Amino acid sequence: MDDADARDRDAASTLGLIAQALNLPIATLFSGDQAAPPTEPAIMVEGDDLAQTAELLRLFLMLKDLEARERCLDFVGDLVAREP
Repeated sequence: MDDADARDRDAASTLGLIAQALNLPIATLFSGDQAAPPTEPAIMVEGDDLAQTAELLRLFLMLKDLEARERCLDFVGDLVAREP
């Protein structure tokens, strides 16, 4: 196995995680097919919100401890529940 195969596997894995986070079928990311509907209503993110979303996802993916990830999700969920 060479470095290109490892990079391809890493890229495919990352795309899978992104599709899961966006609640989209992974085929949507590969085909560019805009007709494939998400399984939940889409959340549109632009500008600074997009940068913050990307940073949050990047940091979350860096967490290796599954309990830390769970605490992170609980914390964000609690904040969302408090929103008016």
